[in-house]
Amino acid sequence: MNKRWISLVMALIILLGMIPTFASAASTDHWVNQKPDNLLTSNQDVCYGNGKFMAVTDEGGILTSSDGTSWTYYKPENTLKLSSISCDNGQFVAVTRAGLASSSSDGVIWKTGHTLNNYLSLWGVSYGNGLYVAVGNIVAGNTGAIYTSTTSETPDLWTNRNVNTTSVLKGVTYGNQKFVAVGQNGTILTSSDGVSWTSRNSGTVADLKGVKHLNGKFVSWAVNGKTILTSVDGVSWSMITTSGIICVECESVNSGVLHSVTYGNGTYVGVGSFNSIYTSSDLVSWTKSHEGAYGSLNGVTYGNGTFIAVGNRGDIFQNIDLPTYTVTYNSNGSTGGTMPTDSNSYEQSATVTVLGNTGSLVKTSNTFAGWNTAANGSGTSYAANATFGMGAANVTLYAQWTADPTYTVTYNGNSSTGGTVPTDSNSYTQNATVTVLGNTGSLVKIGNTFAGWNTAANGSGTSYAANATFGMGAANMTLYAQWTADPTYTVTYNGNGSTGGTVPMDSNSYTQNATVTVLGNTGSLEKTGNTFAGWNTVANGSGTSYAANATFGMGAANVTLYA
Repeated sequence: MNKRWISLVMALIILLGMIPTFASAASTDHWVNQKPDNLLTSNQDVCYGNGKFMAVTDEGGILTSSDGTSWTYYKPENTLKLSSISCDNGQFVAVTRAGLASSSSDGVIWKTGHTLNNYLSLWGVSYGNGLYVAVGNIVAGNTGAIYTSTTSETPDLWTNRNVNTTSVLKGVTYGNQKFVAVGQNGTILTSSDGVSWTSRNSGTVADLKGVKHLNGKFVSWAVNGKTILTSVDGVSWSMITTSGIICVECESVNSGVLHSVTYGNGTYVGVGSFNSIYTSSDLVSWTKSHEGAYGSLNGVTYGNGTFIAVGNRGDIFQNIDLPTYTVTYNSNGSTGGTMPTDSNSYEQSATVTVLGNTGSLVKTSNTFAGWNTAANGSGTSYAANATFGMGAANVTLYAQWTADPTYTVTYNGNSSTGGTVPTDSNSYTQNATVTVLGNTGSLVKIGNTFAGWNTAANGSGTSYAANATFGMGAANMTLYAQWTADPTYTVTYNGNGSTGGTVPMDSNSYTQNATVTVLGNTGSLEKTGNTFAGWNTVANGSGTSYAANATFGMGAANVTLYA
């Protein structure tokens, strides 16, 4: 049982390895002309096969490319008036308006057969079931013609199949084991072997420009762009009336509207005059995705994940995805929050709407001030919801920060008579916490005691003690020293029973510990039968005695000195 499962797994791996891989297809909204410089050839048809795009020109030139972007031009000596090319069966086969057919295995070296009718114009060629089929018309009489060649004979021997049609045949394809050829007046011919051909009812008399087997069915288009025919088996045909394939200029110059159609990556692409390119998902509704002022696109194909349309003036249009660019937001030194994220991809010239500070970015001591294309603010500034056109490079928008205003705290001695005021060298933003300093410089004021700080010199503001805190406002702050007046005391002289003279008068007020100089008997006090003997703090002399000019330190109470 285990061996059986191993065998099944190995078989699955082998099958998966056989599935081809394809390049992802670009959008059909944008087209770029990839023609080589100075190339003015009239490109008639294009196909993809054997890993190459091959285009043929009316001048007989060959254009080759592996990616549709870079093209190489060759002009073989033996090719001219090329009108159509087949890239099937690992070989390139081109036919001409001069009735010739040429073949190449590499697209560089070509071999041309000269056995066809010299009065023949060939407009289409296809391969299927080991046979090449070329269609066109006999120039004399303008009747339809079909020629075939086997793979072993190509392109040396072609056989006229003598079809009975008076209509010029413009295109041929192979699919569903059947060849289908189309032409003027709604002509459709089918054949299973390329030899015997049967006329089919198309339901229209419109001139059919070409036919291809696309997306599992045959698709033929009228040159007027208004009618498209489809068939699964090539026998029964359905008519589609298109919408959106409009070319007023084409009608005015009778140049035809729709020249070629192809299919790839779920999309039909049609091309025509004035370098018009149309796209559709259903062959009914078409959208014009490109238009020029002149020129004509004559052929279109799909391969390697891309569409290629070729035309006059050397034009080779390829659908491309335009490069896209991003917008990145940079916090530029933030200390918190997250950057906005723009997940969009923008093509050049697309409108970008600037995001706001959606992630609440913050930066200490700064205020968010929008975005700028330069970190230092020297570029272009944008506010939230502003718009700009995307350039040809990625954009980084840097957060801009405006430094918050800062304020100072200054200390004022407020009439101090000694010491120094504290110094706060900090700068504070609004609402920052300030810690109040103490009397670190030993401020003093005679007759006063330091009592803290206040926002007003006269103490009418807010008071703060050392180490108190407050939130900084939106202005500088001055804190004024507050002083409490020390208590004062007096010295009074008492005559203590004197009978004449007057007591001295000391009009001073003394703070505690202040030095008092004792006055003498300046008022000539006298007492009958007594002699003045100085002063004493007690009337009966039991206190402290002081002579004139003696000194003492004032206590915490008024003093009376008794004669």
